[in-house]
Amino acid sequence: MSKETKSISELVNAVSEEMTRLDYKPTVLKQYHIVWNKLCKHAGVRPANDFDMEFGMKFLGEAMRAHQKHLNENSKHRWIRAIYTLADFKRTGILSLRREKRGFVFSELTKSAFQQFTAHQSAIGLSEAHIRDTCLYLERFSKYLEQQCLENIAGLETWHVHGFVNSLAIYELPTIYHTTCVLRRALRHLYAQGIITRSSVWSTASTEETREAKGTTH
Repeated sequence: MSKETKSISELVNAVSEEMTRLDYKPTVLKQYHIVWNKLCKHAGVRPANDFDMEFGMKFLGEAMRAHQKHLNENSKHRWIRAIYTLADFKRTGILSLRREKRGFVFSELTKSAFQQFTAHQSAIGLSEAHIRDTCLYLERFSKYLEQQCLENIAGLETWHVHGFVNSLAIYELPTIYHTTCVLRRALRHLYAQGIITRSSVWSTASTEETREAKGTTH
C-alpha cells in the first residue's frame, strides 16, 4: 500500500486500481465494490490505518444483518473475499488472492534466489498447482523483506523470519501453517546452496511459531 494512502476510501481506490491493472474481471470488481462502497460510507473519513481484518469483519457482520435481502452462501463468500482482499492489500501492498493467470512478483533482492528455488521444485517434479502456492507464499515474504529494507538475501536474519511469521496472524491457521512449511523448505534449500549462511534461519519457521502467530495453543 502506498504511504500516501490516507483514508479507507483511498485504500479502496488503490486496491481497485491495482485490480484493474492486473485485469481482474469487471464483474469481480463490481461485486467487491458493493461491499467497499458500504464500507466507505460506514467509515467516513477514518484513516486507512484503522482498517484491519477485525475492523472489516465487524463491519461485515453489521452490513449483512442490515442487508434487505437474504444473502446466499456464495454472496456471503464474495463479501468476505472483498474484505479479505482489502486487508491483505493494505498489509502487503500486493494482490495475493489466487488467480490462474496472475504472475508473481519477487523484489530484486529475492528474485534470483526464489526463482532458483521454484525452478528446483519444477525439476523434481512437483505439480504446477504446488509451485503456484509456493510462489504466492514467497511473494508475501519477498514483499515483507522489502518493507524491512533488507539489502541482500545473504543478510537474512532470524528476526526477519520471526517478524514475517508473526505478521501472518491475519490469515487462517492452515494458511499460516502452509506458509511456514514452504518457508522452511525454501530457506533450507537456499542454505544448502550457500545463498544464506545461517542455519538457524530456516529452522526458525516452526509449527509452534505458527500457533503463536495465530494466538492459539494445544
